[in-house]
Amino acid sequence: MDNAQKAKQNQAWSASNRALELLGRELGMFGERSFQMPTRWEELPESIQAEIIENLNARVQALEAEERAKLEAQKQLPAGEQTVDVTGD
Repeated sequence: MDNAQKAKQNQAWSASNRALELLGRELGMFGERSFQMPTRWEELPESIQAEIIENLNARVQALEAEERAKLEAQKQLPAGEQTVDVTGD
């Protein structure tokens, strides 16, 4: 505690906060976080898997709709004319 007070008196805020943090850890005030993000598909909960699949399906459908719209637009052009996509999409 003395280190934290000395650091505070010297306006060394970072050092003061760190000293208090270490003191709190020593006293067991902070629990250790043990959550590990799953790295394999099989480790994900089924609800998360279903949500991911649903989002992917929605994105695929949106991309397919965009492609169909582009093809329909090209069909409506007079013969010999083509559009060039400069947007990069």
